[in-house]
Amino acid sequence: MNAMQEFARREMEANRSFWRTGKRKAVAVPRKKRTRPPKYVLNMESPEGRILEEYAAANDMTVARLIGPGRKKSIVPIRQECFLRLREHGLTNFAIGTIFSRNHSTISHGCVAAAERRAQA
Repeated sequence: MNAMQEFARREMEANRSFWRTGKRKAVAVPRKKRTRPPKYVLNMESPEGRILEEYAAANDMTVARLIGPGRKKSIVPIRQECFLRLREHGLTNFAIGTIFSRNHSTISHGCVAAAERRAQA
């Protein structure tokens, strides 16, 4: 029995119960399973890949850690500098966000923060 047939069976049972007792019975609605979009596969031979490797090597970390979800104070400024460099290279916020698995607005904020740090230095 598939999910829709199971839902229909439960719904009929709930309706029978309602007509007998006059009380409504809650029925769980089957939900569609959410699937994540495929992750961006970064080619390390591309200019973007070389920029990421350059920043990772200069700061003694791996590219996976640079791209990863970590939010430590030691990683974030480096990552934001990388955002800005990729932006200057010609990538859009959306494209950079796809590489880093982040929203385009996060990339925009990171670029602004990195530019401010550059101006202060």
